[in-house]
Amino acid sequence: SQFEKMILGGWDRAMQNGVFRYSLHEMRSRVVDGEEKFILQLNLKRGIERRKPESIFSLKQAFDPQKFNFTKVKTEEILCELCPREEDDGSIGERKRSKHLVLVNVSPLEYGHILLVPDVDSAIPQKLTYTAVKLALDMLMLTENSGFRVGFNSLCALASVNHQHLHAWYLQEELKIESAEVLEVGSGLYQMVAMPTRALAFQLHGCSPEVLARRVYLAANHLQQKNIAHNLYMTRGRVFGDTATESSTVRVFLWPRKPVIVSGLMEGRAFNVAVAELAGQVPMYGKSIGDWCFL
Repeated sequence: SQFEKMILGGWDRAMQNGVFRYSLHEMRSRVVDGEEKFILQLNLKRGIERRKPESIFSLKQAFDPQKFNFTKVKTEEILCELCPREEDDGSIGERKRSKHLVLVNVSPLEYGHILLVPDVDSAIPQKLTYTAVKLALDMLMLTENSGFRVGFNSLCALASVNHQHLHAWYLQEELKIESAEVLEVGSGLYQMVAMPTRALAFQLHGCSPEVLARRVYLAANHLQQKNIAHNLYMTRGRVFGDTATESSTVRVFLWPRKPVIVSGLMEGRAFNVAVAELAGQVPMYGKSIGDWCFL
């Protein structure tokens, strides 16, 4: 698509111009044997050279303009601005003109790793709004490559910056989550039961992007209000319950989870489970465990 050509062209130029903290040339990947289809990725540079995470102690932690946030990024990190035809934050009131940025992630997890920062100047802490969910869904639907993924980590679920943003990147290997079985628990609401960790599940099939975004936002907002940490993942995959055809839709997964307190020492932990890990893509940053897994 034209959107992908623009994004990846800008991403490649940024890599050539030294905008990133490291390249991905030394990254190694392997698919673990078995039906789970876990992808292991050794990315030593990300573990060493990424920005130190902000200390996070609460889901209700306020935005702090003195800390790093995405109004402070360099101009060369900005790929484009998304300009939807209408702005709607889910509330009643006047529509406004907002600036939604797409940035390179200077500490990339994978090729094409970008950040979506909705309404960058509004100082929204790291929580999901309707606008953020709808923009992420729109961005995914602008792509044609089935390997394009979108992820979100809430506060206390391994978010490292307390400024509203979502991740997006490319992973060409197939993950089990794209076809994992789900159980319907309500109108438009499902539960994923075929993976090691259970999640709420939604799909675009049978509804409009606006309805899907609203369902996901309401669920995420409920978790936010109840102080329940969560991770969100969007990917293309099989229509729920359809095993006979090569049907395709957008699948969205939302994991409620126990909170993780980040005190600036996140990189020293042996294994940090954020959205990529929950979906089956497991980055590894330690050389010793990496050497063992890639023997």
